Order: sequence, then structure tokens, then C-alpha cells
Amino acid sequence: MFRNSLEPNAAHFSVFLTGAYGVCPQARLETGAHSSGWTCVNTGATSAWLKIKKRMSTITSFVGSQEIADGPIMWTELKSLETTVFSGEYFVGLAVSSPYRSHEAVFTDYDVDAYYFPSAAPSVSTMPTILPSINL
Repeated sequence: MFRNSLEPNAAHFSVFLTGAYGVCPQARLETGAHSSGWTCVNTGATSAWLKIKKRMSTITSFVGSQEIADGPIMWTELKSLETTVFSGEYFVGLAVSSPYRSHEAVFTDYDVDAYYFPSAAPSVSTMPTILPSINL
């Protein structure tokens, strides 16, 4: 989850593993507005690999799958948005929510990575020019 503050009505961009609908991306792009949801996948899943990536003003949610245990995770994009809501300071974290009763969740193998995009070093450079030799 990305949030622009820790207030209950804060703008957020999230991806949730729900009890009934599967993996669902959701966002509130303005403080105090209603949250919007998009197409859910993997209905009935009880565990999932989830990822959110922010690159400049683009924020994207993913769900992952593994064909073999300890194998590579293959990521499928769920929802991508252009927004300036998270251009200043923001919070990232893991969340558990239920409107009716208490639940327990186990989060494993998680991390928060900082990748500076675009990087300070150019990723593409032109070939050096050849200077003609000067005879003095």
C-alpha cells in the first residue's frame, strides 16, 4: 500500500488479497474521496505474491506466480495509473482490513526497495566522436 498520510481517509494506491474476490487493486486518489476498485483476479486465492511499483508519476500493481517452489516469480500487471498524489512524501506498508470481524494475516518475504529513476548516470550514451589529428 502507498498512502499520502496515515489518516483513515488518506489518498492511497493498494493491492489486496481479499477473502472472496481474489487479488484486487484499489485506490483513493484524493483525500476524503471514495476508493475505486478494478478487476480482481485469482478468485479464491488464500496466498499471493503482490507488488506495487512507483516510477516518477506512474504507479502500478502486480500479482506474481511461481511455477516451481523457490523458482522465479512471474509478474502480471493489474492496474497502472498516472498520478501526482505520491510526488512528495508518502508511506508504504502492509495492511489488514475487515469491516465485520477480526482477521489474522501472515506477511512473508517482503521488502521495500528504493530505486532512483531516472538514475543519475545515463543509461544510453552516444559513441565518442573521432577528432581529426592535427599536424603542427
